[in-house]
Amino acid sequence: MYGRFAYQTQDRELMELFKELARAESGHRNGLRRTIRSVEGPSRPVVFFCPLCGWEIDYGSAPEVGAQRTCPMCPGRFALRLTENGDWTLERLAPR
Repeated sequence: MYGRFAYQTQDRELMELFKELARAESGHRNGLRRTIRSVEGPSRPVVFFCPLCGWEIDYGSAPEVGAQRTCPMCPGRFALRLTENGDWTLERLAPR
């Protein structure tokens, strides 16, 4: 949109302003695309905060449903579950 405005105006200062705004918006668009790719990509690890102590429980970047982990800081044990809407969640397991 800003590029079109820059092309249509006869005012040199206004043209430069629209070009600068177009470059800024292009940078925003590219940054958002990178962020979306990183979230959707398989390299993003599935990490939860332990509901008991708040420490991180890392299930890695390619977890499987039912994967079990023990919190590295407390005795909490959890299994990884997938909800109906496709989100990961934790299920607390009985202590060993």
